[in-house]
Amino acid sequence: MPFLTLDQSIINNMYRIHRKSGTAVVTAWTFFYGLFYIDYGPHEHVLSDIQRWYRRKLDNLLGIDARAVKQISDRENTADDNNTTNINIGLSKEEVDSIATSASSGKEDTKR
Repeated sequence: MPFLTLDQSIINNMYRIHRKSGTAVVTAWTFFYGLFYIDYGPHEHVLSDIQRWYRRKLDNLLGIDARAVKQISDRENTADDNNTTNINIGLSKEEVDSIATSASSGKEDTKR
């Protein structure tokens, strides 16, 4: 019988160690995610500088060039300014809107 109690105490200790280490891992992951990834809105906040620094370091690690990203963003902004869609179908925004309204009016006619 004492042998069974010893095994049971070892199992209980191992269970407690695994549970505590699991709690530590989840707590550390929550802290890391909250610090670097959670978006707290468009305004500046306490973690803004840390999040920008982390994103720059991550971009450098992954080989993302900030200038290329800015050029793509500028191209998209000029496409929006020219009232063209980002889809390369050659239609202006007005043409897409007219097609969308005619499609929706066609659905209304079938319901009547």
